[in-house]
Amino acid sequence: GNPITINNAGVLDVQSGTLTFNGAFNQTGAGKIAQGTVNLMGGGGTSSGELVIDAGGRLNVTSGTHVLGTAGNISGSGTVSTSGGVLQVDGGMSIARLDLGAGSITGAGNVSGATFQQDVLAS
Repeated sequence: GNPITINNAGVLDVQSGTLTFNGAFNQTGAGKIAQGTVNLMGGGGTSSGELVIDAGGRLNVTSGTHVLGTAGNISGSGTVSTSGGVLQVDGGMSIARLDLGAGSITGAGNVSGATFQQDVLAS
């Protein structure tokens, strides 16, 4: 479908399942991924809120560039992955697992992960 813009100043609370945003997702409120996956595709969004990802949760950047602004922070015992998109971290990110597939993590912010996985593509 056609990409849309979502501006969320409230609380994003994902308890299970898969939630996919196709387009710009601008998050200024708090967020939590307890279980399940949030897919960001299409790009164009900037988040400046706090996102906590629990052990059963995953934030997956599938396409486009998504920005974690200087006031934004991602933390928790879950996973952040890039499977084709770019996560630009200008704030802070301290997460238990980073999975870098076909995408990347860029930016001027601080990024740390207890476990780091990078897919290597054979040529």
